[in-house]
Amino acid sequence: MASLMGIGAFRELVGQASILSRLDMITGGEPFNGFSFADSGLLLAVLPPGAFFSLALAVALKNHIDRRRRISRGGAMSRSLRKKRR
Repeated sequence: MASLMGIGAFRELVGQASILSRLDMITGGEPFNGFSFADSGLLLAVLPPGAFFSLALAVALKNHIDRRRRISRGGAMSRSLRKKRR
C-alpha cells in the first residue's frame, strides 16, 4: 500500500508539479491549491504509461540500493559463497 502511495505521489509531483491540490474534492469545504512546485509538469507521468515508468524507476532504485548493500557487506558474503561452492 505504501509503495502505491509513493508511486502516486511521485506521479503527481512530476506530472502536475503539485501535491494535495484539489483536496477539497475529497474532504469538501474551501478549495485548497495544494503545494505547487512548478508551473507545469510532465504529461507522460500523468497518463497511464507513466505508472509503468514510475514503477520501473522504483524497481531500479530498489535494485540499486540492494546492490550497494551487498557490496558494502562484501567480504563476509563472498567468503560464505566460496565455502558452499567447495
